Amino acid sequence: MKNLIVKLDSIKMNNFKNVLKSEISFSDKGKVLNTVGIYGQNGSGKTAVVEAINILKSLLMDIPFQKDLYYYINILNDELLLEYKFNFNKDKEKYIIKYLIKFERDFRFNVEKNLEEKIAILTREKIEILDLNEKTLGYIDFKKDNKKFSINYEDLSFENSDEIIAKDIAMATAHVSNQLSKTMIFQQIFRENIKKSTLFKTVLRGMNFYAITNLFVIGMKETSLISAVDNLPLNIRTSNNCNTIASGTVPLNLFAPTIIPSVVLETITPELDQINIVMGQLIPGIKIGYKKISDGLDKNGNSIVTIQLVSIIGESTIPLKYESEGVKKLIALCSVLIGMYNNEAVCLVIDELDSGIFEYLLGELVKILHNGAKGQLIFTSHNLRLLEVLPKQCIVFSTTNPKKCFIKMANVKPNHNLRDFYYRTILLGGQKEELYDETEEYEIERAFRRCQSQV
Repeated sequence: MKNLIVKLDSIKMNNFKNVLKSEISFSDKGKVLNTVGIYGQNGSGKTAVVEAINILKSLLMDIPFQKDLYYYINILNDELLLEYKFNFNKDKEKYIIKYLIKFERDFRFNVEKNLEEKIAILTREKIEILDLNEKTLGYIDFKKDNKKFSINYEDLSFENSDEIIAKDIAMATAHVSNQLSKTMIFQQIFRENIKKSTLFKTVLRGMNFYAITNLFVIGMKETSLISAVDNLPLNIRTSNNCNTIASGTVPLNLFAPTIIPSVVLETITPELDQINIVMGQLIPGIKIGYKKISDGLDKNGNSIVTIQLVSIIGESTIPLKYESEGVKKLIALCSVLIGMYNNEAVCLVIDELDSGIFEYLLGELVKILHNGAKGQLIFTSHNLRLLEVLPKQCIVFSTTNPKKCFIKMANVKPNHNLRDFYYRTILLGGQKEELYDETEEYEIERAFRRCQSQV
């Protein structure tokens, strides 16, 4: 989809894990920032932001949301609410998009396992299109209440809003959503049956394309595959002169040769060349490649190839599995970092960006991305070096208040070192919200001593 740029502006979260009611903004003074880092104490809500975006991606892509979503609902409540706000720019037409979803706890009997399962069901899904003055141009609002579905919609760009989609198709979509744990609004059948002349036709197609092609969410689950199962999840985003875009994750085995379709090898080969341009600067002298072991056909007659990933330094070639976790993580991220740097449409979300990466290199890398990247980078981190690299408006801090989990630091002067300022705030306070639930050194020591009799 040409000339489409979608930017994530903010997320509101109610009863999502340990976040009771909070909003996190990725903009400053009405403009979406190209880099936002999220910092704070363990268990304070940083990863919840990444997981909220991952849920968004699943819904927009029309794939089932995760089965364990039941446990993401705050333990003291029975429903969670997420609301996302976007800037939507297509062919110089600019809109604000708000997308709201509500999940509730429920139970479903699993006939195959002969047991009752705890599940989360999607009970409300609403998308609203607004102009830049936040005047509503149209909305679609699905609800499920007491096992009954309802749909309301209005599109002011269409002469007869009652006909933007047939009622029977809309209701069928709602039932499929309930049975398969999927979106209602972004289901393919719903998107395809919206009348062509409506504004929603463009918006729904655009948001689906954004999630499939330009939104990358890399959590600890993905990066942990590297060390847990010797699997390199190579995240790629590439395009050719015909504007054909390939994006996604190619799992490559580090422990043993990998069998992949020949067409996939044709895609990743030029991508590895691009990765090597950047990796050669991040880790001087290193190159990433592969050794082709054999060619063949799969059971359907499609061409396949067996390859072994290798690391090349000078004249030495070794299996890539023997490189450090940090090097392998940089390789896994490199292609999408390149895509985000060069393409305004790409949004890259990374949990614990600093994990396994040398502190000084991390600072230089983020500084370069902040100063030159065209796309949007959202990350969590524990490494405070980045507080010395990014301007204050690009840093969000989590707090100890579950009803206001995210703030930007106030009273920071231009000559302040944000890292030192953060330390002083933890020790002395000075913000409207507490940033750290302080632990006493002697209490930690006492806890260790109490465990002595168990050892």
